[in-house]
Amino acid sequence: LKDRLGAQGLSVIGLTASDDATGAAAFAEKFAMRYPIVLDTAGETSRTYGVNALPTMILVDKNGIVRDVFIGFDPSGEQELEKTIKGLLQENGPPAVPPPTAPRPER
Repeated sequence: LKDRLGAQGLSVIGLTASDDATGAAAFAEKFAMRYPIVLDTAGETSRTYGVNALPTMILVDKNGIVRDVFIGFDPSGEQELEKTIKGLLQENGPPAVPPPTAPRPER
């Protein structure tokens, strides 16, 4: 989906509870996951979004509102998922924030 809809504004972020960054990178490479993978070793993000089963997909709209949650993987639902995402991409959202023109200061 990222390959097909990325140009229309779809962003994808993967999340793993593993603390093994090298293993997570190898898994992402093996399964052609061409999007960022974030380590959630303390489980904070998973708890925040109520993730208790894997895989879980959470659709967040342009305003940061959770619009749908898919638990498990069902290839027969991919067309419906794509239709839902296309609908969300058509909605108005806040203006895009331009990338910084200068490096951000270190903390």
